[in-house]
Amino acid sequence: MNYGFNSLVLFNKSAFKQTKEQSISIFTRLINDGNYLVFPFGNKIQINKKYRLQIMIKSNKSTTSWLYIRQNHQNKQFLGKVQISDVFKTITIDFQPNKLSYKDLAITVENNSGISLFIKNILIFEDSELNPTNNDLKDEFFQKKVSYQSDNSSIKVPFDSKVKKLLNSNNIFSSLRHKEQRFKDGETIVIGKKAVIEEFASFEGGSNLFTMGAFSYSRSNLPVNTIVGRYSSIAPGATRMGTSHPIERFTTSNLTYETTSSAFSKYFNDNDQSFENFPTVPNSHKNFQPIVIGNDVWIGQDVTFSGNGIKIGNGAIVASKAVVTKDVPPYAVVGGIPAKVIKYRFPDDIIRKLEELKWWQYDPIQLQLSSTDLPIEDFIKHVNKLKQNDSLRVYEPNYVTADLFL
Repeated sequence: MNYGFNSLVLFNKSAFKQTKEQSISIFTRLINDGNYLVFPFGNKIQINKKYRLQIMIKSNKSTTSWLYIRQNHQNKQFLGKVQISDVFKTITIDFQPNKLSYKDLAITVENNSGISLFIKNILIFEDSELNPTNNDLKDEFFQKKVSYQSDNSSIKVPFDSKVKKLLNSNNIFSSLRHKEQRFKDGETIVIGKKAVIEEFASFEGGSNLFTMGAFSYSRSNLPVNTIVGRYSSIAPGATRMGTSHPIERFTTSNLTYETTSSAFSKYFNDNDQSFENFPTVPNSHKNFQPIVIGNDVWIGQDVTFSGNGIKIGNGAIVASKAVVTKDVPPYAVVGGIPAKVIKYRFPDDIIRKLEELKWWQYDPIQLQLSSTDLPIEDFIKHVNKLKQNDSLRVYEPNYVTADLFL
């Protein structure tokens, strides 16, 4: 869904001047101290969606502009700070609403008395790259109903006979070497709200259950919005970084963006003031985004992932103690702080063939292997021959979703 300039309503329309330039409307407004340009949304934006703002803008002199989405003057979410000048510039900002109540886009500028803003175009839209569809994920992971979960929403249930039966009957394991569940009676189990867990997945570490494909295991207590494909192996100690703080402000303290701090709330109350009235601005950093781990991935011990969303490509290997701050290409071997590509497991042509083959969509018996140590070229030829003979079917195991635990 797009939110184009034509569908936006100008706030205080009489304050704008409208001209034409090559059939394109240009809206101009003089800004006084503390004022905003405000453009109400024609449609409701959603908290679980990612959006892209594109605005073509200039001013009568160079200045700094701040952009927000707002419910009102106090309740706003900072989108970004940009430099603008007397030449039209297209600004692109990706963002995700942290509330459902935002009603408008607001723009203000530094030292804004006497500054005029000129706007040719505003577009806010959902982007398929920002919001992959369930079908996109199915093509990649082959797991039914799998979808991105942008936060850590979860359900919590005590481990009891019902949960034990659910895990056992669907062949979901909590130990690699024992059939018995390792969880103790009454222990709290945390399940991601969008978790889809296929049978023959194993959770050997922690109490978090997240999306995981068949024949994968994790010895780490990864966040509940993690997504793992099939045949992947995750060693102990893998974690996601905590909150990234804004560094461009006068302080990196949570004072500037955290609205639920008990310490600051008590401080303001002790001084007969309300912390709710303090002019906090939401953190501009994306935190707690999903770790998406492909198929046939090996994550070494004590790996740390950035909190702004990381994707590990199929067949990749992440070395022990690496700090992963960027996406990892398929079949890359990465390591270090920050993690960098050390080498690739196979030559480019082999990687391309493996990505096209997508052998992980099949279960082990169907592969009819004479040996698990076949040269990679022979393995590719063997599976392709099975496909040509119509001897393979996409594996569709049983799976459980979060609602079944309730």
